[in-house]
Amino acid sequence: MACIWLPYLADSQVKFYEIFTNNGYDFGQGITQLEDSSYVVTGSSSSFVEGASQAFLLKIDKFGTYKWSASYGGIESEGGRRVLYKKNVGFYVAGYTNSIGKGGFDNYLVKTDESGNFLWEKSYGGTGWEKVNDATMLIDTGIMMVGLTNTNTAGNDDIYIVRTDKEGDTLWTKTLGGNGDDFATCIRQLNDSICIIGGQTYVQDSLLKKAYLLCIKTNGEIQWEHYYGNKGEYIFNDLCIVGDHINPVGSNLFPLNSELDAYSAKIDTSGAFISEFLTVTPGKESYELTTTYSAADKIYLAYSRLLEGTTFPVGEDLNIARFNEVNYGWEGLAFGITNTGDDIGGQIISTSDGGAIIVGYNTSYGAGGKNVFIAKIGINDDFPLTNGVPTTYSLVQLEEQLMQDNISMYPNPASSELFLNIPNDLSEIIISTISGQRISGITPQQINNLSVTDTEQNLCKINLDTLKSGNYYISIISKTMIVNKMLTIIK
Repeated sequence: MACIWLPYLADSQVKFYEIFTNNGYDFGQGITQLEDSSYVVTGSSSSFVEGASQAFLLKIDKFGTYKWSASYGGIESEGGRRVLYKKNVGFYVAGYTNSIGKGGFDNYLVKTDESGNFLWEKSYGGTGWEKVNDATMLIDTGIMMVGLTNTNTAGNDDIYIVRTDKEGDTLWTKTLGGNGDDFATCIRQLNDSICIIGGQTYVQDSLLKKAYLLCIKTNGEIQWEHYYGNKGEYIFNDLCIVGDHINPVGSNLFPLNSELDAYSAKIDTSGAFISEFLTVTPGKESYELTTTYSAADKIYLAYSRLLEGTTFPVGEDLNIARFNEVNYGWEGLAFGITNTGDDIGGQIISTSDGGAIIVGYNTSYGAGGKNVFIAKIGINDDFPLTNGVPTTYSLVQLEEQLMQDNISMYPNPASSELFLNIPNDLSEIIISTISGQRISGITPQQINNLSVTDTEQNLCKINLDTLKSGNYYISIISKTMIVNKMLTIIK
């Protein structure tokens, strides 16, 4: 009997704390679980390419071991905020871009297959700035993204909602807001046709910012919207739904003394206020993330804390604790990710084994400026060890790093011609200005017709006679990654 049960118990109580990073700035923002209990993480990273950040996917197995990673984006900045998954469909990465689109930053949606291979990318937004804070996959495999926009406003942020079909084509958008700043931070599905969105709205009557909830159908029809909080300024950073209760969490800022306290509430599904809970502590504390898990009346709360006189006084600390959903009472179980510098949570989700997993970033480990952390909580509140100096693992797959290192480009500076050695799975070579304006694109078919090729080294020659003196980006795009090189042309 022991031989049968021991493997089951060991498998069901998996816990780990892992760090993934390279030489760049690596941010963990979102995570999803697959059928085999493996996980896929998204975020932004400048470790994959030279220069600007890329959106990425990182797959780990159920024990936290690296499986593969891939990056997506152009020559400017991209980042993933959420990763959404469906078996036999693939992954969707929802985030931001300023390589494509109309404005400074736009909403960004990338579709990949189940191995992370790029399929397509699309942008959404106007001439201003748009940002995705959260996203969800709907029953029809369409996507709903929520965040903010300042397009067509007088310098203020408005709530911005984008609904797409499974091919990323826009079905509808909504912009909601008034005279002040309004934005959405989170979205959860109440059922197959209704979503609850949380965030913050400016209330003209009080001249203060209040916590905000919106109930909206997946066809764009608004059911109700309300704001909450009667003393100071409030925000809902995240929410979970337990039965017929909406459980949003956030913070309360009291303007007279700038005290920031953790705030949570219970709201019924009609938007009616039930109760609220305020945790008053010295310094600053805010509930950032929440999720339900195996026990129906239990939730995990991830909260940021900045207290004077603590062990690590530099930067925010992140703590994850178990609370009772009935009255938000702490049940005496918690662990912390408390390093020198900021420890920031990106997303926490429940897992199929009855535990939970959280992804985020901090500044303490690795050769780069930031690093991705992933902390898995086992069943029965079996918390991982997070003290000491953890082993750091590479976010960038070895083959991808070798590809970057092995792509040569010469001469540089150049005048009339440029030589590149290219990967076998090349999709396109793009020449762009430093500001991001695309000059030309070269496909593999065109490369085959170039006058100088070396099939053994995959060497190609590009004619530069039509380009003026200046600095340019050369983007070598394969099916799995992008390598950006800076080129100087002197005539």
